Amino acid sequence: MAGETRASHAKVYGVDVVLDEEENIDNPYCEHGPTVLFEKFIKNKPSQKYYACSACRERKDCNFFQLKDEKITKGKEILQKEIKKKLFGKKKKSIKQLSTDDKWCFDCGVVVATVNNPHQLHSVRFLNANELKTPTLLINPKSDKKTNAQYFFSEETCKLFITMITKLQFKKIICVGTPRLFEMITSNDKLDASAILLDIDDRFKHFYDGSQYQQYNMFNDFFFDATNGKKSFDKFLSDAHSNEILIIVDPPFGGMATLLANTLSKLWKECGDDNLVATMLVFPYFLESHVINTSMSTLQMLDYKVSYTNHPHFNNLNKRGSPVRIFTNIPADKISLPQEHYRFCKLCQRYVYKENRHCNVCKLCTSKDGRTYIHCSQCEKCVKPGRLHCETCKNCEAVGHKCNRSQVVGCHICGSEDHKRKDCTNKPVAEEEEQSVGEKRKMRSIKQAASKQKGAAKNKKRKTVV
Repeated sequence: MAGETRASHAKVYGVDVVLDEEENIDNPYCEHGPTVLFEKFIKNKPSQKYYACSACRERKDCNFFQLKDEKITKGKEILQKEIKKKLFGKKKKSIKQLSTDDKWCFDCGVVVATVNNPHQLHSVRFLNANELKTPTLLINPKSDKKTNAQYFFSEETCKLFITMITKLQFKKIICVGTPRLFEMITSNDKLDASAILLDIDDRFKHFYDGSQYQQYNMFNDFFFDATNGKKSFDKFLSDAHSNEILIIVDPPFGGMATLLANTLSKLWKECGDDNLVATMLVFPYFLESHVINTSMSTLQMLDYKVSYTNHPHFNNLNKRGSPVRIFTNIPADKISLPQEHYRFCKLCQRYVYKENRHCNVCKLCTSKDGRTYIHCSQCEKCVKPGRLHCETCKNCEAVGHKCNRSQVVGCHICGSEDHKRKDCTNKPVAEEEEQSVGEKRKMRSIKQAASKQKGAAKNKKRKTVV
């Protein structure tokens, strides 16, 4: 998140999200909606709490930063008013929705209204009716990997989702950050289902009306259209039962899973059920622990390898295929995968990748990356092929690894394995450091004023002596 990568000579253990029952109510706003309270843990120092953007990890993408106990100046009050005016003001700049034979600027991602305009040297042309139905083939995908990278599902992956929607008879599909899939659902006349797209990219406003698309921040559950955003979403859900709804989420993988889990919990409640609304989260297998350690722990990983059209590695063209998977709360035995690359394991009662062999000791098909894992009796679990058991590390490691590598488990502060750093009772706290930032600044100002007075008195005394 913003502020997380701020340069510092002190060793930073990490940053956690601070959530409570009334989160976001009094939080300041940035251009992406309500900010989030973070807590940064620093070696041998008290933790630091601050507000920063929920969607952006880098300050260059969203430079909002405010310490929790910081004194709010008039300048910051004015800035907050301007931000909220921009987000909620009645005079927000209207966005023209495209129609047949409108001109589209591929460089800027906007409609071109007149001939004499700043787009004369850009790539501009008229659009036909078919192109208006597939904006992901027209807009230039955003490429910031940490903030808002856009990778669109391949046709193969979209077809799998549509097959599941048809087989399980879902009627209402909430597409969160999945514009390519939304296009294929809405253009499929044989599909007895409707969909709504929730995405942070406002360029989709040019292609869809409010009943089809709403600009949305999935990391703080924020609808940018304060007047109609939430209303349109509620209307979409109004005639649906919770068992007819499917939520499909494809988040930026660099975003904080805790925030995503918090938003999903809210969406589940909006749909009428706290945790039984069918959900499919697209996430890499190597970040499985981020899912398990949040309220998304009810989502189980499938073996299906999700592929994208415009990602150099997250596709199935390389040897191992894509590392991206689907995490879902739909029972695995109800989901069928293509038999060309997957098989049904009768013991696990689910489809697995063909190379994923069932382990009679673990009583599971244990592979995560698609290769055949090997059971280690000393580790009492299956491990990746090529790993050897190391007596020094007491674990299976890659050949040529460095022994006794520091592996932080549990709490960084006290070393205990039964709690995380945010719950540690041994946080270093000094009497002076317990004071709020405002109090410390006040004391510093008093000391500086006293020092100036003392210096002025000395100068006066010198002049008198002379």
